[in-house]
Amino acid sequence: MPKAVEYILSIYDTIPSLDEALQMSIIEVIRLDCKEDSAHKSRYIRCMLELLDTSSHAVKYEAATTLTTLTQNPAAIKAAAACFVNLVIKESDNNVKLIVLDRLEALRSKHEHILDSLIMDVLQILSSADIEVRRKAMAVILSMTSSRNVEEVVLFLKKQLQKTQEADFEKASEYRQLLIQSIHVTAIKFSEVAASVVHALMEFLGDSNNPSALD
Repeated sequence: MPKAVEYILSIYDTIPSLDEALQMSIIEVIRLDCKEDSAHKSRYIRCMLELLDTSSHAVKYEAATTLTTLTQNPAAIKAAAACFVNLVIKESDNNVKLIVLDRLEALRSKHEHILDSLIMDVLQILSSADIEVRRKAMAVILSMTSSRNVEEVVLFLKKQLQKTQEADFEKASEYRQLLIQSIHVTAIKFSEVAASVVHALMEFLGDSNNPSALD
């Protein structure tokens, strides 16, 4: 291990430009070295922050995950969370999207409101065509919704609801049901937006695919 650490420190400035396999190996060494208090932790943190911008999705994910174990600094946690959100949006594999969403939710539950300002970015994940990704993203969104951002969230969800009426909208009925349930839950939790969602929900009362709108 000392030799591996020595090697990393000797090539420290070039790590962001190395190939994926080598970057992954370096992240693993850093993780192992930090199981005990390492004298190099601050340099490792900086290295992980730089690797969040690499082109490899695998390296991004491992760097963000490692960063959250190295520090509880709010700016670093937020950077890792933003990286996770970006990965979910850009990754094509739905199984990977779901795994990263789990990691994002775990981070949110541990750090509460530090991530709230990212909610508009998380809302973009709803553009995924996969209903399971949408469901998991919506669960994260609802947990991030607060009195500070609820109006923006509801406005976005209402626009999405309107889009499900377009003829070529993929899996419209399932997504519509998810949106109506989510708007309904939000209106109950945040009474200040209840009046603004009534009309949106009323439009869909006649849709037999949406039992939640009939409650």
